[in-house]
Amino acid sequence: MTNILENSLVMAVLVALILIPVFIIKRNNKKKKQVLIQSKIEKITSENNLTLTHTDSAMNFLIACSADHKLLFLSLIDFTYEIIELEKVINVKDDIDYNGKEVKSVQLVLTFNSGVNKNISFYKQYNDSEGELSAVKKLAAKWALLLKPAV
Repeated sequence: MTNILENSLVMAVLVALILIPVFIIKRNNKKKKQVLIQSKIEKITSENNLTLTHTDSAMNFLIACSADHKLLFLSLIDFTYEIIELEKVINVKDDIDYNGKEVKSVQLVLTFNSGVNKNISFYKQYNDSEGELSAVKKLAAKWALLLKPAV
């Protein structure tokens, strides 16, 4: 009986010695990424004279709207961004493309007064996680409703 108890205690200590550093490293990396994202957002807003009023993020992107009717779309992978002036947009809708029964893509479609469409991709099949799909669909619908009054 004591051998089983001793072996269980040794295993518990070994598991703790392995898992605690992994947990600490993961938490520290998450904090560093949040600080990096916040600093990038502050830099972009100051460079472009933006005051963000609505902000959302999902998977690998951040979308935000400013008080002066500009839309910011920021990739959280390489931190490239695009600013779209909403005064030039005449229609906004969320669009879900299907590949059979599977969702191929979720995007926000902005139609400009020149007739050109701009697609902002929220989800692409095989590139993004299907686990986030329902949240991304809701986010696209939310932003379509949010931006319609501004158009």
